[in-house]
Amino acid sequence: DDENITQESFELAIARLYGAVKPKAEIQHTLSMIAIGQYLDIPEVVCNATDNIVNSLNFENIARFTSFASMNDYGKASERIIDSAKGLLCSDGWQNGFEKWDGVPVSIIAYVVGHDAFFVPSEWERALFIMKLIERRQSMNRTSSSGSVSELDDEEDVEPLINALNTKVHYCHLSAEQLHKLETYVGNSG
Repeated sequence: DDENITQESFELAIARLYGAVKPKAEIQHTLSMIAIGQYLDIPEVVCNATDNIVNSLNFENIARFTSFASMNDYGKASERIIDSAKGLLCSDGWQNGFEKWDGVPVSIIAYVVGHDAFFVPSEWERALFIMKLIERRQSMNRTSSSGSVSELDDEEDVEPLINALNTKVHYCHLSAEQLHKLETYVGNSG
């Protein structure tokens, strides 16, 4: 019943059992290889496919891989993909701009932007970055659904980000002027 399993991945997994490893073909079907490896209980297939994903993870494919890992519980494979994505986002996410975060599940985004390992020059920049992510997510929700998303759905989608803004930013490190600007910014946007 797993829609990620394909005929090609099944044939590649069975071929691997008989010693016929086809690395290029397996890379083309990496996500399916994780699914079939889990289904057939072939750890080597799952590990190899997970390695391929982790080694190729970048800002062009991060949304696809994190969505896959979040929506499908493939045990340690899903955990490893998500952990690797969190590491990439923590180290390089701020420098790459908030556009690169599009499509990444909001729970992962909220975890990263609220984590002390998230590289950001200051708490002021962290607060602004989170607010821009919230605005972008809300804007994308309204645009992608042609007005059919209710405000309640919109708020639920950004709730983890709002929570990170409220609880993970160390406001004691902001100046009075920054706090005032932040208050004005929040008051004008909502």
